[in-house]
Amino acid sequence: WIIDSGATDHITSSLDSFFNYSKIKPVQINLPNGAVVFAYFLGSVQFSPNFIIHNVLFVPNFNFNLLSISKLILSQNYFLTFSNVHCYIQEIGPLKTIGLGKLKQGLYHLDINKHASLTSPKASFISHFTTSPINNTNLWHFRLGHLSRKCLNILHMNFPFISKHVDDDCDIFHLAKQKCLSYSPSINRSCNLFDLIHMDIWGPFSTPSFHSHKYFLTIVDDFSHFTWVVLLKSKGEVQKHIRNFIALIENQFHTTIKCIRSDNGPEFFQRDYFSSKGILHQTSYVYTPNKMDASRENINTFSMWLGPSCFNLTFLNIFALMLLNMQFSNKSCFPHLLLKIKPLLNYCIKNLFIFLIKIFGCLCYASTNPSRQKFDARSRRGIFFGFQTGTKGCHF
Repeated sequence: WIIDSGATDHITSSLDSFFNYSKIKPVQINLPNGAVVFAYFLGSVQFSPNFIIHNVLFVPNFNFNLLSISKLILSQNYFLTFSNVHCYIQEIGPLKTIGLGKLKQGLYHLDINKHASLTSPKASFISHFTTSPINNTNLWHFRLGHLSRKCLNILHMNFPFISKHVDDDCDIFHLAKQKCLSYSPSINRSCNLFDLIHMDIWGPFSTPSFHSHKYFLTIVDDFSHFTWVVLLKSKGEVQKHIRNFIALIENQFHTTIKCIRSDNGPEFFQRDYFSSKGILHQTSYVYTPNKMDASRENINTFSMWLGPSCFNLTFLNIFALMLLNMQFSNKSCFPHLLLKIKPLLNYCIKNLFIFLIKIFGCLCYASTNPSRQKFDARSRRGIFFGFQTGTKGCHF
């Protein structure tokens, strides 16, 4: 049935649509294509107990069943409300919706299957809660706010009329209280150096460093757990440093990286470059950063080290130097982890002097320039800010 504003009468093409009808004098009907047909029967069609239309003309060999909007409003005293997707047919008094039309291909088609259970837009919220049947088994379960089976059993001991059984099809508990299961630690480890590399970004830090660094990139080898830390001014520098790190591994260790694992940050996606190098790029699931075990573990370690150190310092803008010093301390304190990994041991052997480690921020004295005069001071007081990468000097 099509709800039509251009039809002057209700029209049907099947006598089976009537629940009663009678023969009438021929009524001439002008069709949109210019043809003229005659209707010989007039009857009533019932869609539901509350939705009955009268004076419906029977036109055989007609392709559509039409509901005349003018007849519904003038003769039936119905109220029609149109939206961009629906047409609501309502009784004028209580505004109870008795019919619904759905927009299809530019025409509003009466939905025969749903007209009996419809409510008006204003009453739809009430209808959702008042028309759903609840059996006696779930009655008290619903009344008590979807109480658990354990609590219902306790209540049943004191109030036998409260059923302790709950149907399994109640999923409100899962929708309201379901929690994410904890992630089990990964038991899969790579067998060789640089078979798998973990990468992650920390930041931004609230106070930029002296050189405007606000982030740092951690690069962790899955086999040795050896860690590189790269300071960043912005996340836009990540792709450049990843390419530099890959070149470092190829030149210093004469091997290649097989796989890189990261989160879903767009700064890690270099599909064309990774493909040209034959490197697989694996990412974690969305909103599951805990799956990045190795990289997250190292970031948590650096965060725990930064926290206590920051408590003893007034200036937070030296966190970058503090971080690099912590990386040096970490490599120097655990050389035994590298004894079985000769390439890494050779790479780091120049820095593995544990006696060089000093307290970050401690008082130290640096020798003055050799061109000093005879009675000039031989040293000057300063604060130790860690070692300089690539040199034997330190930040002072």
